[in-house]
Amino acid sequence: MPFIEKFGIREIIEKSDYPKTSQLSRLNSILSFVALKASNIRRYSTDNLWCMDSGQGLFAGLNVLPKAAWFTSYSHRVTSDMNRNFLLELNKKWKEKGLLSNGVNLDFTTIPYWGDSEHLENNWSGKRGKALASMLAVLAQDPDSGIIDYGDVNILHKDEGSVIKD
Repeated sequence: MPFIEKFGIREIIEKSDYPKTSQLSRLNSILSFVALKASNIRRYSTDNLWCMDSGQGLFAGLNVLPKAAWFTSYSHRVTSDMNRNFLLELNKKWKEKGLLSNGVNLDFTTIPYWGDSEHLENNWSGKRGKALASMLAVLAQDPDSGIIDYGDVNILHKDEGSVIKD
């Protein structure tokens, strides 16, 4: 929380395009996801016992976290454009605070997909030693601060060269 306050991330979330409801603000919603991620709960949809943890709820500004169905519903309303706009604003704030250097570590990674894969390309997976139906993701990390300041999972083979933009 001190990091969120110190670097103005709260304001960026509140001004973002992320969905809100009459009960949950944008900040409550995003911090609910952060609380869940920070607690290392991997399969949150298998039970709802974790949502009764008042400490996680307090982190998100709530008495308890929403149940698993809410997380799924909220995720479906968030678009790539919303995420991209949020990351652009976050990047501006990090530059303003002097947290980003002039260099970048760029990593393309394969995210395997085990469902109906007719709409996906085959990408090389070094971990599995073969090409498989997957999504190709890119992450850009600042080499000095370690901050990941860009990410995208909609990369096609033909677009790999145009991923880097100023």
